[in-house]
Amino acid sequence: MNEPRTVPLRPRDRLYATVTLVLAVLLLPAAFVRRPGRARELACRWALRMRFPAEDLTGLTDGAKAAFTAARTEALWRHGQLIGLTSGYRDPHVQQRMFDEEVRRSGSPASARMLVLPPAESNHVKGIALDVRPHEGARWLEDHGARYHLYRIYDNEWWHFEYRPDSRGTPPPRRPHPGVGHDSTLCPPPRPPWSGAAPPGLIPNVRAMDNNELFRFVAGKAQESLRGGKMNGKGLATIVVAGIVVLLGFVAYRLILIELITRLR
Repeated sequence: MNEPRTVPLRPRDRLYATVTLVLAVLLLPAAFVRRPGRARELACRWALRMRFPAEDLTGLTDGAKAAFTAARTEALWRHGQLIGLTSGYRDPHVQQRMFDEEVRRSGSPASARMLVLPPAESNHVKGIALDVRPHEGARWLEDHGARYHLYRIYDNEWWHFEYRPDSRGTPPPRRPHPGVGHDSTLCPPPRPPWSGAAPPGLIPNVRAMDNNELFRFVAGKAQESLRGGKMNGKGLATIVVAGIVVLLGFVAYRLILIELITRLR
C-alpha cells in the first residue's frame, strides 16, 4: 500500500490468526455436514465470528455482503489473513450524529467532510461501505479486493473499502479524503453568517487540519479500529477450548467410524 506510516503488527495478531485458522480447519467436518458445497465458507464464518464477536453485517447490500464474505474466505484459507468488520451499514441518524460531532470538533463543515460525510453522501448509509480491521487484513484486501469489486477509496483511511461492481475490476481513482469528489449540493453546509470572502482565519485552519491535525485524528481512528478488534484473554481461551472440543469430537468420530468398519468386516 506504500503507506508513509503503517500500524505495526502486534505479536498477538499472528497468534490470533493462527488460532482462528486452526479453529476453521477443525470446524470443516461439521461445516461439510451442514453445507457440503460451501463448507470452507461456513467454517470461515464460524471461526471469524469467534474472533470478531462484535461485528455486524446487517444492512449491507446483498452484493456487498456476498463479496466481503467471499473475499475474507479466500484471505483466510489461501493466505492465513483475518479480515474483520469494524463498521458497515450505518443508520442515517447515526451518520448525521457522527458528522455533527466532527463539525463541532473541527470547527467547520468543510473540515469535517475530510473525515466524515453527511448521510446523503455516505456510502455507509447505502450499505456498500465497509471499515475493516486489522491493518494486515486491509492490506490484503487492497491487493486482492478488485476481483470481488471491493476497493480502497481514500488515501487517509486505510480501513475504508467500498463495493463498486460497476468498476469491472478497474480500481476507481483514489481520493485524498472523503470530502473530495462528492456533490455538496446533496447536503449543503449551513450558510455562513458573513457575505463575500471567507474570514482569513478559516482557510489556514483547514490547511493545518489537512497536514498535522488530520493525520493525528486519522491515526486515532486507526487505533480505535484496532482496539475494536482486540480480543481479551477470556476470548482467546474460549477459542482454544472450542478448538479442543471440536478436535476431540472429530477424533472420537473417527474412532467410532473405524470401529464400525472393523466390525462390518
